[in-house]
Amino acid sequence: MKIKFLLSLPVLLCCTLFLQAQDTTAFKTVSVKALDSLFSNEPVFQVIDVRTDKEYTESHLKSALSMDVNHKKFLKRFKAQFPSKEITYVVYCKSGGRSVKASNILTKAGYKVINLKEGIKGMPEDVLWISPSNKIQNIADTTKSSNNQ
Repeated sequence: MKIKFLLSLPVLLCCTLFLQAQDTTAFKTVSVKALDSLFSNEPVFQVIDVRTDKEYTESHLKSALSMDVNHKKFLKRFKAQFPSKEITYVVYCKSGGRSVKASNILTKAGYKVINLKEGIKGMPEDVLWISPSNKIQNIADTTKSSNNQ
C-alpha cells in the first residue's frame, strides 16, 4: 500500500505543476498591431501602465492609469483601485516583462487581463502619449526627448 502511494506521488506532483502552469497563461497576449481589433471586441476595458511612477510621469499612453507591478503591495493596491472583475484590463510596460508579471498576478486573482506583448517599445510612432507637461505627443517625440537626457 505504501509503495503504491509513493509511486503515485510523482504523478500527482507532475499533474499539479501542469495545472499551475496552465493557470499562469490564462491571460491573452497581443501585439500592439492586434490591439485595435481587440478593443472593438472588448466593450469595456482599462489600460494599466505597470512601470514605475517615474516612468509613468515621463510619458504614458493617453488613457492609461499607473500601477507599479514591483510595488510590494501591488495586488492590494490594484484591488482597492480596480475592484471590478467584470471589465478587461490591458497591461503594458516598457518591453513586456513586467506586464507578464502583472498579468500572472492579476489573472490568479480573478481579473480578465490582456498583456501587451512588446510594451511601449513596440508602439507605432503615431500612438498618442502624455508627456510631463500634459501635452499630447506621439511616441517618437517622447523617445527623442528621453534619449537626449
